[in-house]
Amino acid sequence: MFPEGAVHQHPTVDMRYFKWGVSRLILESEPTPDVVPMFIDGNQHLMPEDRKFLRILPRVGARIRIAFGERLDGEERFGDLRQRWKGLVSRSRAARSTQGRSSGGLDGPAEVMGELADDLKYGEEAQEIRIEVARRIREEVLKLRKELRYPEPDATFSLAETWANEPEKKKYKSRVDDAWVNQD
Repeated sequence: MFPEGAVHQHPTVDMRYFKWGVSRLILESEPTPDVVPMFIDGNQHLMPEDRKFLRILPRVGARIRIAFGERLDGEERFGDLRQRWKGLVSRSRAARSTQGRSSGGLDGPAEVMGELADDLKYGEEAQEIRIEVARRIREEVLKLRKELRYPEPDATFSLAETWANEPEKKKYKSRVDDAWVNQD
């Protein structure tokens, strides 16, 4: 499993925090997935949003670096968190089951097609577990960055709270994929 879709990258090429989707994949997959940390840099130069001429063509001569780490032993690296998560899920299901018996039906959302119950989405322990999984993965990717001689990142970049307070910027709709992009 490659968590590249789980990363925010800052324009200074400093790695932001990892999103929780990759945490859910590690916590909820059976058996424990293999995780191979990887780092990609240079895409921002290949097809930058500000290009004007021949937007459909990548820039010639742009350098891209791709590094793969060693496969992680998922059970060794994440087993403790997977066990905590399984216990949390069991307690959540038991609580919903008890609620359902007392009221004649299930109150609140049940787990359907990957959708989590509110306590598993917003509960303090659930969030702590997902944050810790994401932190451990980010740590492994940072090892690759260090091997490639990238500078040490700003420690605050690993915290979602850092970006929650980021000032609103002007945005424009990308002509490439219709996504909203911050205007620098």
